[in-house]
Amino acid sequence: MTRLTTLWRHITAFAWLAIALGIATIVAGELAGWGGARLVAAALVSVGGLALGIASGIREPHRRRWRGWLARGGLALLWLLAALISLPAVLALGAAAIGSVLLVSEGAIDTISLVGLAVAAGMLAAMTAVTLVALRATRAALSKVGGRQVGSGTRERHL
Repeated sequence: MTRLTTLWRHITAFAWLAIALGIATIVAGELAGWGGARLVAAALVSVGGLALGIASGIREPHRRRWRGWLARGGLALLWLLAALISLPAVLALGAAAIGSVLLVSEGAIDTISLVGLAVAAGMLAAMTAVTLVALRATRAALSKVGGRQVGSGTRERHL
């Protein structure tokens, strides 16, 4: 069992290292103008985040205190994170709408601008739908953590 614990510690350390290296690569790539650095940095951050998620998902069941805290306050935290994650998409749609209005007022609107606005609206709708589905699934999963039900309704939720 100690070998497995040591393995998970190493995986976690390498995952954090990959994330830090990815962030440093993004910064260095932007400062130096390396376009391909974004792809490498995105891969490093993604692999590091994936490894952290897998490691914490596999070794967390013995940490009842953490699960209890998550069951008590996790849903509010998840809604806050969902709002923060959604903010860039909402801002992008707002910028696209403002840009389109300015182009219309100048009489310089073209078809590609309208297509861009439609794509931004579609992306916002898709992101909103995915966020709501993820929050609902997380709420259902949290309802089983700590042996208490979260949410309203008379029927029990089963995973």
